[in-house]
Amino acid sequence: MIQTFSFNRVKLLFTKYFVERWRSDLRDFAMVFAFCAVCGWNYGAANIGVFFVILFTLIAASKTFSMFKNRAHGFDYLLVPVNTLEKTFTGIVLSHIYRILLYFIAFVLGLELGSFLYSFHPSNDTGILNIGKVLAWIPTYWNYILSFFAALSLFVFASVFFRKSAFGKTLLCYFGFALIIVIVTVTIITAMMKNIVMDPSINAWAFTMQDYEFTFKNMTLLGKISTVGSNIFIILFGWVMSFLRLREKEA
Repeated sequence: MIQTFSFNRVKLLFTKYFVERWRSDLRDFAMVFAFCAVCGWNYGAANIGVFFVILFTLIAASKTFSMFKNRAHGFDYLLVPVNTLEKTFTGIVLSHIYRILLYFIAFVLGLELGSFLYSFHPSNDTGILNIGKVLAWIPTYWNYILSFFAALSLFVFASVFFRKSAFGKTLLCYFGFALIIVIVTVTIITAMMKNIVMDPSINAWAFTMQDYEFTFKNMTLLGKISTVGSNIFIILFGWVMSFLRLREKEA
């Protein structure tokens, strides 16, 4: 059965969300703001604020459909006169757009306030932080931004797949996957090094990895295509699986 899409019903779902969760969003905004204000004393510390934005965004994504942890709340959500497609769309917008903007605004305001207050300190020699300079790394490492969105989609799927502890369980899955990748990579590089005659005094691993930046610019054409393609696949996979899991719960 093809599901129709209505922005009026989506608006109803957004209204329900903001009525029920505006306090928790305000609390998270204040926490990110406070963390970033503390980090606003120099450029090195300011980048730690990016970590808080990423962390809070992923945690929030893992709570997108957390109402299913409680049977009564989950049943109440299923009774909302909105179809599965509209619920999935709302979850994607909240996790991929709304919360990123929310925490980014907290990030900027926090850094600006912290930097402004620290500018009065006698040891300050950098003045007030330039936010553009803090985020100057984005154009070079934008492939990591795409990977971040891929991770977001998986955390959204986890929120509807796992009834409890979606964030922790998803991290464990990521750790297991990363461990497999590391083992495969080590095996391949070790096998390659056996076929290369090198001075024994040279550390093969240092020779291979030294001064290498994992940026999109440094990738081969095949690497660029596979990086973009795999991330887009993961993003779509997370969205589609979230939709199917929600529809399964409604059945």
